[in-house]
Amino acid sequence: MDCSSASTSKAEAAVPDGEADYVNTQKCADIYEAAEQGNVCAVRHFLHLDPGSLQRKDQGDGQTPLHWAAEKGHVSVVELLMTSGASVEAEDAFGRTPLHWAAEFNKAKVVDSLLKSGASLQVKSNSGNTALHWAARNGHAAMVEKLITAGAEVGAANNEGNTALHWAARNGHAAVVEKLITAGAKVDAANNEGLTPLLLADGRPQVVELLTSAKDGRMALPNTL
Repeated sequence: MDCSSASTSKAEAAVPDGEADYVNTQKCADIYEAAEQGNVCAVRHFLHLDPGSLQRKDQGDGQTPLHWAAEKGHVSVVELLMTSGASVEAEDAFGRTPLHWAAEFNKAKVVDSLLKSGASLQVKSNSGNTALHWAARNGHAAMVEKLITAGAEVGAANNEGNTALHWAARNGHAAVVEKLITAGAKVDAANNEGLTPLLLADGRPQVVELLTSAKDGRMALPNTL
């Protein structure tokens, strides 16, 4: 269903001032769909009709409108919701915050907006993953650098003992591995099963070389965290 407010049809253009928002909202079933599609007018309309919808979680994964907008990268909607009082630390059924979703899907502008509004980089999901874990897992090198620069804990481990470096190594994301090593990630950190990033990188030669170089001291590293 199209909830985009980027274009206006002839019928909508003919609607008198004050009624255009109403026409726009007819394209969206609820505030979650409006937030997902980036329809600022519709989101504003639903908030006016039901202020409680700002923090209300959906019946699926327990996400707030801010989760939906953050995951899709709709900065204008994200900022409208936060200005209206949406909690940047709201957790869904998986214990994930809007920042987790924005980091996973590489929505840089949304991440900037959330961090500016006080979103915590250290919050962990039910599985123990931070925003840095999600970015590293999916190979978003620029996002990983952004999160580290903003203060993300490079050595944070999830419930399985995996750090962001474990995830990046296992998935073969060499550029992410290099940034994490440069930021001081421990290349010999073992998870709960005793596996290090190097062991998880088996079959990924570029990652293996980076980790081996760091371990052997052939790569200049800062103090490890």
